[in-house]
Amino acid sequence: FSTTPYTTEPQGVEYKGGYLYVAQGEDPYYKVHKFDLAGNHIETISSSNGCPREIDWTGSYFWHPNACTSYIQKYDSSFNLLSSFPGPYDWPEGIAYDDSRDTLWITFGGYSYIYEVDTSGSLVGNSIPIPGSFTSASGLKYVNGTFWISTNEGKIYQLEYNGNVVTSFNSPSSKPSGIGWDGIYLWIADTNTDRVYQIAP
Repeated sequence: FSTTPYTTEPQGVEYKGGYLYVAQGEDPYYKVHKFDLAGNHIETISSSNGCPREIDWTGSYFWHPNACTSYIQKYDSSFNLLSSFPGPYDWPEGIAYDDSRDTLWITFGGYSYIYEVDTSGSLVGNSIPIPGSFTSASGLKYVNGTFWISTNEGKIYQLEYNGNVVTSFNSPSSKPSGIGWDGIYLWIADTNTDRVYQIAP
């Protein structure tokens, strides 16, 4: 479905309770758009993020990086800002909460790894290499012990902790950004087509 006229260049996307939450991709930022799964716009929610990237729902909180300030923001279920911390590197993009380890995995612009940090922002010491020749991965989602990522090469990968590629395929369009998971399907936002795609992995 198309995210226009509500936003072009959609950034993060996340599933929660039968709805998709899509981060504003154009100025003015500071917004998250709520859609049903058929693409009907439900509401626009104010946020405190002026440079939004991926959104991740843990079951209790949303994590939402601000790429320009390099801060990782934590929100409640209504997108009220609870806290934030500086990322270990500049330009955080993808983020995923790992409930098996109670840690966050984050990608950064210009870095070719997914880095594990604790929920205070300190590096844990583990990292996963991002496949391909382009070092940017905007979308990131942890699902049952593996990671789904979208790269700026237009590829979607499923990775294990050791970096092994479980599967990969071309994204429906050339600039995939956020990735959500509803328990059955992947949802992939794309900044080139201003759409969110439903994919059976």
